[in-house]
Amino acid sequence: MTDSNWHTDYMNRVKNMSGYQLHYVINDCKEALTANPDTAKSNQYLDEILYCQTEIKRRINGGR
Repeated sequence: MTDSNWHTDYMNRVKNMSGYQLHYVINDCKEALTANPDTAKSNQYLDEILYCQTEIKRRINGGR
């Protein structure tokens, strides 16, 4: 998932994830970053965390 549409595609993908899946991805990415903070995928993991957290917040705020 490194093409230029990755961000848009992933932001759309999180909308279809369950709450459990969103939290799982967040925790998984955090564990990966803790285990290897210098990985080439660190920015992708940070983006995934952000997009999942944003989706959780959107749902809490009533889908706005």
